[in-house]
Amino acid sequence: MKKSVKIITLLMALTLAFSMFAGCGKTDDAGKKTTNATGQTTAVTPMKLKVATNAEFKPFEFLDESTNEVIGFDV
Repeated sequence: MKKSVKIITLLMALTLAFSMFAGCGKTDDAGKKTTNATGQTTAVTPMKLKVATNAEFKPFEFLDESTNEVIGFDV
């Protein structure tokens, strides 16, 4: 019984040590920007995002009838 506990403890310690070394490893591709054929960096194409909500529960979100704008602290 004591031998199996020692083996399990050793395996857990080795797993922890290998995990720490893998997490602290250096990668060469971190922070690289994508470039196109002309050497300029590319960006994501701008798009419009539509969001649906049920704005009926004051003060979380509600529709201000004078400005027709959804306001509140949960918007």
